[in-house]
Amino acid sequence: MRHLWKLAIVLATALALPQHLPAAIHDYPEAPHGTLSKPGGMVVSFQNSSADYQGECSHSSMGLYVHAGPLFGNNPEKVIVPIRYQAIKGMGCDIPDMAGSVTVDVWVGRIKDFGLVDGETIDWVYGSQSGTVKANNNQSLKVVDLTMHSSAKYQGLIFTRPTPEEKVWPIVYTRQPRANQPVPGSQITEAANWQHASDGGRINIGLAEADLVIDDLKGNVEVIHNCTSSPVHCVAQEGRTSPDGSQVIYSVGYSDQLRPVNYVGINLGIKELPYLTHAQLFVYDIATKVSTPIPGHPAGAIDRQPEWQNNDRILFASNRANIYPIRNQASMHLGLDQYGRGRCFNSVLLRVTNLRLHPCRQVHADLVNEH
Repeated sequence: MRHLWKLAIVLATALALPQHLPAAIHDYPEAPHGTLSKPGGMVVSFQNSSADYQGECSHSSMGLYVHAGPLFGNNPEKVIVPIRYQAIKGMGCDIPDMAGSVTVDVWVGRIKDFGLVDGETIDWVYGSQSGTVKANNNQSLKVVDLTMHSSAKYQGLIFTRPTPEEKVWPIVYTRQPRANQPVPGSQITEAANWQHASDGGRINIGLAEADLVIDDLKGNVEVIHNCTSSPVHCVAQEGRTSPDGSQVIYSVGYSDQLRPVNYVGINLGIKELPYLTHAQLFVYDIATKVSTPIPGHPAGAIDRQPEWQNNDRILFASNRANIYPIRNQASMHLGLDQYGRGRCFNSVLLRVTNLRLHPCRQVHADLVNEH
């Protein structure tokens, strides 16, 4: 008799509950108290409700509803489960009235069209609540400890895949501090015009110190090679990113002095590298943030302008061959320069090397297409 009395209470309570939905969707059935399974479709189950009661008269998942209308279902873009909680009062048999809010686990299974992959992360949202869940290999999802407030209106528990983060590729560039101060005793408003980088007229002479940096275009700039605040006199430049985006090859030119820069007898308050004693190539690993010099660099060699052939092989310009250009224009090559050196400098020839395994070789026409 006690069990029959319990059953009578549950049935009477269920029949006393509203059997119609809000006007917008009231023509569609609802599934009260626990589980909904549409033929050939999804299965929804409420579990571990904080409103469950165990006693002489017990109940489980009471007041929890799934709306089985046209919004219920899944497609390749999303899963929608309209659900609601409505507190039940006056159940008798010493059963306490249900609270105005409840926490419950919502399990959704047999999700076919959404195409779940075991272990993938899925976003969910229910009103102001949101989170992520992991897909199970049985094509199911489970939200734990969802808070639901008593209401006669349904609200969709919606599952979607995370929006892929737009890939923003970082850029690598040479950065020089700008000398933007006025020059006393002159009409020069800033000295930046005399801060030189490599160009057609200045290859290895008269260069301003500079750093090589990587910028993620989100406000974060990281120095790859520091020359401007280093005791070493150098210029880091010519950064090139590898085809797979994992490495940066670059050149660092060194000098044994910094020389004040003068213009028409006026000290501009800035300094430059009057010449390069040598220049070396480095490779920077973006993941580990470690720079490593390319091995096999001869003392005094000037290695510049690296370019990638593939992710392991580079081309670069160098004066390692110690070959001099033809003196076809005396004004360019005869006499001494401002440093007292002969104007006939070493030619810079193209060379090829593997970053880690093979020695460097000079490139001729028959070598360019090798490997």
